[in-house]
Parts: sequence; C-alpha cells; structure tokens
Amino acid sequence: MAKKFVKSPAKSLEPISFSQLPSIQRLKSFADYYKAVLERTVKETIGFFELTWRSVIATIFLYLLVVVFTAWLWPQGLEQAMPSIAIWIVAAGVFAISLLAVNFVRAPYLIDRDRAEKEKRLTDENNELIERRKPKLKIIFEPEKGHPYVQTYARSMTIYRVKIESTIPLKNVLLRANNVDIDGTRHSKLHMHVMNDDTHTLKRVELYPDTPDYWDIVTNNPTFDEVRVEHIEKGVAKGLSPGKQTFEIVASGGETSDTKIVTVERNEDKSLVVHIQEEAD
Repeated sequence: MAKKFVKSPAKSLEPISFSQLPSIQRLKSFADYYKAVLERTVKETIGFFELTWRSVIATIFLYLLVVVFTAWLWPQGLEQAMPSIAIWIVAAGVFAISLLAVNFVRAPYLIDRDRAEKEKRLTDENNELIERRKPKLKIIFEPEKGHPYVQTYARSMTIYRVKIESTIPLKNVLLRANNVDIDGTRHSKLHMHVMNDDTHTLKRVELYPDTPDYWDIVTNNPTFDEVRVEHIEKGVAKGLSPGKQTFEIVASGGETSDTKIVTVERNEDKSLVVHIQEEAD
C-alpha cells in the first residue's frame, strides 16, 4: 500500500515548556529560539538600510562635500567642524543600535506572523488539493450554442437537452427528474432519456473528464399541442400539465451529484421557453 504524505504545519519557534524537557534539550530549544530572533533582527535591520542606503549615502556625501568646501575656503573652520563630524558618527551609531533594539523586540512577533501565514498557506493549499480531488458532476445547459442543447426535427418538434460532465471517471451516472406535474399528477425519480439511446432503456452511463454525455429533458411538439418530459419510465405518461411548470433534475454518480431547476413555459405562438438554473438556497 502506498504511503500517504501530508504536509505538516510549520513548527513554532517559541520556547516550549522547559520543565517538560531534559536540560540539554531545554538549552538547545532556548538557543534555537533566540538564534532565530537574532537572525530576524539582523535581516530586518539590513532590510531597512537596503531601502534607505541611497538616501543615507547621499546625505553623508553632501555633508562631506560641505566640510571639504569649507576647509578649502576657510582652513581654520575644519578644526571647528571636527566635533560636529564626531557627533554625526556617534548619532549614526546610536541610530543603528536603536534600530537593532527595535527589531530585536519586533522579531518574535514577525516570526509568529510568518509562521501563522505559512500555516494558513499550507492549510489553503491542502484544502484546495482535497477539493480538486473530489469527484464533481455538473449539469450544463447552453441553448445559445444550439445543437445538441437545442435540436429541431421535422414538423417543428424541438427537443431540449443538458450536458453532464465529470471531473473524474465515474460509472453509473444517471439523471432523474423530481416533482414533475404530468397530467395533474406529481412524479419523482423519473429516469431521463440519454441522447441517441434508441432502446429507451439506458439509465446509467460512464463518464470521463473529456467525454461528457447528453440527456433529453423536454420536447415541444406544436403539431400535437404538447410538451413532453423525456423520461423512460414505463407506464408513466409524458405530457406536462398546461401552464408554467417547474421541476427538479438531479445528476448523480458515486458520491457526487448536481441539482438544477427546470422551468418550462409555453408562449401563445406555441414556442417554448426553457430555463435551467441553479437549485434555490
């Protein structure tokens, strides 16, 4: 049996309860934690200077240029400027030490923040992977594309179909209609007709990711003034009751399914309006 490897969450760098560890492990944990803190402190400090070094160098260059120019014009002024130069050097050192201290205080927070972000990213990636691997069925109705969603035969008889596709290979995929009003009687679990099944007995098909299949839903027959539900159940009529009708179709296979709501309404000119949309919440 193949082993399953699961990404483990990022380990916290916070010192754990020392009383639960041997003395050597306690010392190592302490050292590892503050090593990480110091590394983060240096990283943040260097990062600050990487962002500002051009400004700092430009300021120092201008200051030195002023000092040199002053010394050239007034040599005695250079001796007077030396204390201010020392002050600048001391101020720069104090600033660098202060920046290191601030980053040393911030480092544990930044480490915890990065750890939390990494844990969230790993969790999101894991959830996305699980979601992608879930089998999914989808009912699709795109009448604007014409055939095979909408197909007109002789005598203006028009049939409306849906496509069912799966993200993984699935056996025993079927499509059933529920709460269909036929001649005043409600019917459910009506197996729908698979396109091109001349036997009218095929209930289940096998789907592959790149090979969807089509099911007939309703047929409009103006010649006989009839709208039929294209199921294959024996002993059950097919003529929809007059007026606007709404029913449910459910595609299922394995542990996955998809549900859509079908609305059928006939116009005065006997043309048919078919809407197939998401299941209402």
